[in-house]
Amino acid sequence: MRHQLFIRSFPFLFFFLAQGLALRAQWQTLNNPFDMLRDNRVLLYGLDNRFSYLHGKIASIYGLYGGVGFSDRRIRFKMGVSASEKFNLALLPADSVQLGRMAFLYLGEETEMIRYRKTALNTYLNVGLGYLLRENTRFRPLQQHLIIPIEMGLVVTYDLTNYLTLKAGGGWRVVPPETQHHLNGSFIKLSGQVRIAELRQRFFPKKDH
Repeated sequence: MRHQLFIRSFPFLFFFLAQGLALRAQWQTLNNPFDMLRDNRVLLYGLDNRFSYLHGKIASIYGLYGGVGFSDRRIRFKMGVSASEKFNLALLPADSVQLGRMAFLYLGEETEMIRYRKTALNTYLNVGLGYLLRENTRFRPLQQHLIIPIEMGLVVTYDLTNYLTLKAGGGWRVVPPETQHHLNGSFIKLSGQVRIAELRQRFFPKKDH
C-alpha cells in the first residue's frame, strides 16, 4: 500500500521540486518576484503534441495553444485544447471493441530553470477539463465521462530563430477521478512555439516614413 502511494505521489513530488528550483532561479535576479509579470510581455502560439501511453497502448494527443510569455519568456502561461486519436479500451463479446478518445481544454504554465544560449530547460504543467468519449465499434452507443487530466514534466526548448522555438520533453499524466486511472501514464512531448511580434516583424517589417 505504501509502495503504491509513493509511486502515485512521485510525479507530483518531482514536479514541485523542479518548479521550486525554477522559481528560485528566476527570483534571484529580482527584488520583487511580481516584477517578472510586468516585464516584456510576448504573445505566443504553438503546437502541443504528445505521444503517450493510454490504457497500455501508445497513442497520439494533438493540441494547440495560445498564451503570454513574461520577462523574456522565462515564465509562460497558456490556454489550449487537446484531443487524442482513438485507442482501444476493451475487447467485448460479439467481435466488437470499445474505443476511447480524450478531448479537453486546459490551462498551463512553463517556467525556465536553466538557459545556455539558445537552449533552455523548463518545467511544464497542464491542468485540463474535458471528456473521455467511449464507443462500441459494433453498436456505437457514445458515452461521455468527465476527466481532469493533469500533465507535468520537463521540456527542453531550442530557439531556432528569433520567432520560432522547438520543444521536446516528457512527463507524467494523472487523470482524476479514480475511475479513469487507466488513462494515467507517461508521455513524450514534441512541439513548436511561435512568437507573433517577432514573426510579424520578420515578414512584415514596419516601414519608416
